[in-house]
Amino acid sequence: DLFKDQGMQRLARWAMPAHFALGLSLFGMGYLFGGAYLGWSLVMWGIFVRFVLVLHCTWFVNSASHIWGYRNYETGDDSRNNWVIGLLALGEGWHNNHHSFPGTSRHGFRRRQLDFTHLVIRTLKKLGLAYDLHPVPARLWLGSKSSRWTN
Repeated sequence: DLFKDQGMQRLARWAMPAHFALGLSLFGMGYLFGGAYLGWSLVMWGIFVRFVLVLHCTWFVNSASHIWGYRNYETGDDSRNNWVIGLLALGEGWHNNHHSFPGTSRHGFRRRQLDFTHLVIRTLKKLGLAYDLHPVPARLWLGSKSSRWTN
């Protein structure tokens, strides 16, 4: 179904041109304010270093979060909640929670389990760009007696 989605097709088609445009913009701003050295520095940090860091954070979710951390639920796999990965990957490190309840839009079930990805999803819902979110069942929410934090 993702191949049929027009938005996903546009993202796939424009991903590389968008990176080139960002690189040119970064170089142009750097060149304008500090010459070629600053331009190439902004390209290096804004494109290449950023890309490597994002990929490593993504890979950490599926590697480190299956090795180190704690488990709230028995899932039949090695998934764990890892607070370092939770912070680096903006909430995706609460991997045991995700494996236990994969359909929910929130992975951080406790107050100290920061889930910035869920905040983005909630914002998209308020803007009308996301819909049909599946909340964490109130009985599973470990951070509050009220259900105001579920979705």
